[in-house]
Amino acid sequence: MTKKKFAIIGLLISILGVLIYFLDSNDSNLLPDILKGKGLLIAIIGSSFSFFYSLYKKNKKGK
Repeated sequence: MTKKKFAIIGLLISILGVLIYFLDSNDSNLLPDILKGKGLLIAIIGSSFSFFYSLYKKNKKGK
């Protein structure tokens, strides 16, 4: 996959995490119990997903 695809996947995961965090802070009944309190964690994972992949690609090219 190209870097652009990984960046888009990371961005979508981040947006999903922010949406979950927003719904959780408004005490919405739309969220299942398993996702409550996990929005910030999902946003952090999504934002660092493409960053870690870009570091992996740089290390692979350097060898």
